[in-house]
Amino acid sequence: FYKKNYSFIFALKKMLGKSRKAAHKDYLWESIYQLRLDITNYVLKCKVKNKDIKIKKLEHKAELIHKYSKKLKKFHSELN
Repeated sequence: FYKKNYSFIFALKKMLGKSRKAAHKDYLWESIYQLRLDITNYVLKCKVKNKDIKIKKLEHKAELIHKYSKKLKKFHSELN
């Protein structure tokens, strides 16, 4: 909990001075990147420890990546 809360506060501080839309776009990019890292780290840790991979956990993170990617695509299409 603390790590997530800390990263949220850090992200908010980083966004100060930017427009709301630009800050949200940056947040989406960072979230997608972090989710991809989480997925790869989780899979690699399970592989090293010979543990079963929880598909539900991966599906949820993949759905979030898809959702955030759609939002970024919408931002991009609004610019053009």
